[in-house]
Parts: sequence; C-alpha cells; structure tokens
Amino acid sequence: MSDKAREYLELWRSRLDATEEIQLSIGPAVIRSTVSLMDLAAAGHIPTPLLAELQQMSEAGDDKAKQWEAVGKLQTVIPALDAACIAALVAPPVSREGDDDHLPVSAIPIADKLKVFFRLGEGVGPLRDFHEGPRR
Repeated sequence: MSDKAREYLELWRSRLDATEEIQLSIGPAVIRSTVSLMDLAAAGHIPTPLLAELQQMSEAGDDKAKQWEAVGKLQTVIPALDAACIAALVAPPVSREGDDDHLPVSAIPIADKLKVFFRLGEGVGPLRDFHEGPRR
C-alpha cells in the first residue's frame, strides 16, 4: 500500500471513530458523531416514513394543538428513536434489553431520545426531500 493510501486510510478510520459529548437531562453522554439518520435509514434500521413523521412533530413549535398531536404520535416513532440511541450512544453504552455493560434503551427519557435523534438528523434534509417527492 502506498504511503498516501495508508495516510487516507488512517484519516478515514480516525473520523469514523469520532465522538462528541452532549448534555442530556440525566447527565453528559458521548455519541458517535459519524452516525447519521440517513445511514440508519439506508441500513433499514429506521423506516423512512418515520423520518417524515418526526420532522412534522419537530415543527409543532408553540402551537399547543400541534404539540398535543405530536405527543399522540410518540408511540409510533419510539422504534426510530431507540434505533438512533442504540447506534449513537457510546457512553453510557445502550442496548435494546440492557445487561451488565449496557443501559436498556427504555431507561433513557423520551426528551433525551429526541435530542439524540435530532442531533443525528442534521444531514437528513436531502432524504426528507426525496421522501416527500418533487416540489411543484
């Protein structure tokens, strides 16, 4: 392998392992900064219709009627929130059921799940546009 190829390989590996600390309601957490909702959707971990549903929920703003409507939809989108947390959280480590080395994803408050999910969704605009179809 050439020196340049080795240099790029190491660069990519270091970026794939990149993490960042975020503050959740129960304390600090470390997430993989390379995990994206687009990657999770492409891998089949999150159905793309749920992305559109969550986007609509995030647009409730100060409208009380829309906020209550969003709360009513939470049960539908929990699998997407859980998948995002399991994929992204490094510390504390999280798994579906939990064990001696992992918290169960059910132990994470919904507000924190939403925060992780939307943090990972910063690059999902192109997918949302694709899902909604062309604008006329």
